[in-house]
Amino acid sequence: MEHDRVPYPPRRSLRIAEQARIREKMEMKIERQRQRRHDLDPHQKENQLQQRRILERATQSLMTIQEREAFC
Repeated sequence: MEHDRVPYPPRRSLRIAEQARIREKMEMKIERQRQRRHDLDPHQKENQLQQRRILERATQSLMTIQEREAFC
């Protein structure tokens, strides 16, 4: 009489699953921090600063002399 083998589900390493969970949590935390700080890559930061300077110059050039004196 032959015994049929009972197919057991393959064992999964709990340590690997736990490490994946921890890694995912850390990545989510870093992503939230990045979004909170509104991190930009250096090129985007440079463009943003340049646009801000251009806007400031444009507003100052549109000011009257009295407004400039009061502003500075």
